[in-house]
Amino acid sequence: MRYINKKTNVIIDAVSQMLGDWVLVNDSVKSQIVETIESEEIPPIETTNEDSDAVKSESNDDDFDGITVAQIKQELTAQGIEFNPRAKKQELYDLMMG
Repeated sequence: MRYINKKTNVIIDAVSQMLGDWVLVNDSVKSQIVETIESEEIPPIETTNEDSDAVKSESNDDDFDGITVAQIKQELTAQGIEFNPRAKKQELYDLMMG
């Protein structure tokens, strides 16, 4: 059975009866949902170059995404640099580059 939440308009499939704000979806409810969705105008998401520049600046180097944590740990071990095995990739990468 398919139910819709009256407050959030979330639709779920359930094998048991839903109570509270949930309403059983039938053909008339489906058509009302479709009409509501079609009548609402959703503004397009605008992106700027500033957004993409911010994402790029998060990593220090272009190779950051092309290297795995295991490779970084291997390199640190080879260089004799001590590191926390639970450290995040960025922290390990900074250690390797520094």
